[in-house]
Amino acid sequence: MTKNILTKLLARMAPAILFFAPALGSASTISLVPSSTVVTVGDTFTVDLIASDLQLGGYDVTFGYNPLLGGIDLDHIDFDVHLGGPANSFAAWIATLDTLELTEVSFLTSPADLMALQGDPCFALAHIPVTALIPGVLSLDFTPSPFFGATDYSGAPIEGVNYVGASITILPAAEPPASEAPEPHPAVLILTGVCLVAAARLGRRMQNRKVAAQCRVLVAGRR
Repeated sequence: MTKNILTKLLARMAPAILFFAPALGSASTISLVPSSTVVTVGDTFTVDLIASDLQLGGYDVTFGYNPLLGGIDLDHIDFDVHLGGPANSFAAWIATLDTLELTEVSFLTSPADLMALQGDPCFALAHIPVTALIPGVLSLDFTPSPFFGATDYSGAPIEGVNYVGASITILPAAEPPASEAPEPHPAVLILTGVCLVAAARLGRRMQNRKVAAQCRVLVAGRR
């Protein structure tokens, strides 16, 4: 293929490449992003629900987790403002033993109003506090539910959204530092005990001799 033919072919393909470039360069996602992927037992960390390359009017997502590894503080789940909340959206959560469902629907019907709130490529939808309970790997995996999905400003479903979970490694709590004073050798303990017993016996003998001497003096005086 000559250079001229290749140049003409690329020129004809350019419009198609430019047309598909935005779609290829972006991937609409809703993901769970922990503030740290490695924590220690007893640590409290935050998992953020993040939307990327989306213009949302509402969403409903559910994820599962192991409640033995991580405890979610349901009273402090915080929904963000990018759908108009708290005044201009309805937000709620539903929890079971090992799942958490988050849902929010914006009351704003103007695309311009939502775009003003969602101008960044990525924006937070909710913040979930979690406490690490025991060592292990805590997996947060999206799971299907009856209303699972994302919608635009008009309430129409948004297709092709990727849902990405998270994984957090929980390490054991650090053990308290060992005492710097060395422990005595067992032989030293035994020798010390023997010496104490011998000293006690010697002390009793000396005391007995002292008492006997005093008695002899007393008897001699009476004579």
